[in-house]
Amino acid sequence: MNAQLEIESKPLVVNVQEAGRLLGIKQTKVYDLMRTRELPFLKIGRSTRIELTAILAFVERQRTVRHASGTRGRRCQ
Repeated sequence: MNAQLEIESKPLVVNVQEAGRLLGIKQTKVYDLMRTRELPFLKIGRSTRIELTAILAFVERQRTVRHASGTRGRRCQ
């Protein structure tokens, strides 16, 4: 029951600005990812929206690519 309530309280889609905030990147990079079809998006009227599931899938693909290539990320200081 609580899981259902938690899902219902979260938005299904976010705007480009919020997607950038969630991913920790600038809006221009979000638009680049959309243009190259790495990040699927929806047009609702004149608004552009990105599904949270698409953002999560994008993050998971990035993890897979990084692990498969055998490279390590840079350390933040």
